[in-house]
Amino acid sequence: MPRSSTKFLFLVSALFVVIAVVVGIIVDSERRRKDAENLCTTAKSFVVGATTLATVKRDLERFNRYSNGGVGCSATGCGSYDITNRWLKSFHLAPGNGFGVSLWFNNGILQRKAIYMGAGPCCVVYVTDTDSPPNARIWPPKIDRDRTGVALKALIHITPQSTNQERAVLDSFNFRCLTKIGGCPTAEEMAPGVSKIVSGSQ
Repeated sequence: MPRSSTKFLFLVSALFVVIAVVVGIIVDSERRRKDAENLCTTAKSFVVGATTLATVKRDLERFNRYSNGGVGCSATGCGSYDITNRWLKSFHLAPGNGFGVSLWFNNGILQRKAIYMGAGPCCVVYVTDTDSPPNARIWPPKIDRDRTGVALKALIHITPQSTNQERAVLDSFNFRCLTKIGGCPTAEEMAPGVSKIVSGSQ
């Protein structure tokens, strides 16, 4: 076979490999984005102080591959579930953005949950919900902003006294951050609802 033909076949083969890799990255990234959306929806349905470990274990079973150790909930708890943009990070197309959920139990009942998005994946936007009485201490949201007012980081404790704007952050996560070239560096990009919150600490 002439050298030119061999070179041509090599280039064609290399092109197919590149295309296959790109398609694979796109497909996997989209799957991870959808899984993150579904994980968020599932986690929001859990009621702190009421939902049982058995219920959480059942509902999170389909996300076990994202759990610590990849085995899902144990007999005493569920730990953390983290979904990252691993391929975009691996090819230096974006920083390590990710979405995660952490759950804590006491005597088989959910006592605290945290839902977050950030770099690695913790934590540029961190929302925590703890089983607490109506007269519990109020933890004001903490929003770190730059000089122009853009929210860079956000820490929000959901309590009985939390405002609708604070609770709405859970519905504003931008899961496109997991598939976006360049990622999302600020809290406002990861959860636009953060921009509507009046911080207890600037």
